[in-house]
Amino acid sequence: MRLTKNLLLFLVSLSLAGNTFGSPCKYSKDLLPDIDGDGIDRVELNALAGYLVVTGVADGGDIAVKGQACTDEEEHLEEMALDIERDGSAVTITVIIPKSIRSGWNTEYAYVDLEVALPHSTPIEIRDSSGHMDVSSASVTSIDDSSGRIKVTDGRTDLDINDSSGDIVVRQLNGNISLSDSSGNIRLRDVTGEVQIRRDSSGEIEISRVDKDVEIVSDGSGGIDIDQVGGMVTVGRDGSGSILVSNVSRNVRIGSDGSGTVQVADVGGDFTLKSKGSGRVRSKRIEGRVSIPDRH
Repeated sequence: MRLTKNLLLFLVSLSLAGNTFGSPCKYSKDLLPDIDGDGIDRVELNALAGYLVVTGVADGGDIAVKGQACTDEEEHLEEMALDIERDGSAVTITVIIPKSIRSGWNTEYAYVDLEVALPHSTPIEIRDSSGHMDVSSASVTSIDDSSGRIKVTDGRTDLDINDSSGDIVVRQLNGNISLSDSSGNIRLRDVTGEVQIRRDSSGEIEISRVDKDVEIVSDGSGGIDIDQVGGMVTVGRDGSGSILVSNVSRNVRIGSDGSGTVQVADVGGDFTLKSKGSGRVRSKRIEGRVSIPDRH
């Protein structure tokens, strides 16, 4: 197996780290699967409860994986594992924690912390049930997550996120991002492509420094703050919470807003608000036309 300098440093750091995530770990064992990375051009990762770290390293190297199984019942360790399956040029990494352990009356906790290093350009799809997730300098194409914070830094390709609960933080994405979220704050910054939020039920939304268009199809509650957009901004439906939009190169269009202040400034095109419930509407420095309901 050929290991690059970056991968060797990654493995050394893992061996020194131990359980660094602060969760209880009465009984533990290391999971060190052997992966032949030659010819792999796609990775699927199926994680369960636990902390997940995915790191991109220099292209041309192999894939390194380490897990740490933790539980309060020593006999459960034998059943907790990492499964590696290869199908042609694709590899699937799956965390195994039997359901009987996860839902057992006598088990307080059972989880697997997982760390994965792979070449920057290798696409990876992530499915996760619970626990925080940190992804950096990797070509993550999709994240399907139930709960826990999601943080992506220096993403290398288009990204799709489906999330039930927990904050979503994306910094420096080279591509488009599309996401759906039930609860938790959303913070997106430095995106070279388009941003689309298909659905957000609750939580604050902060979007800044986007090169192309921003669209929020449907938002339930929580404030929306959008700044520095190179394209146009569209908000389809918003239930409650303030909407603040500034420094937009093209048009700003808001379909319907239930309640809360709407404030729009420094727009290179038109500002249109089709319907408004309660709350003030303010606009300034709009280069195009302003169209808002008469009573506002």
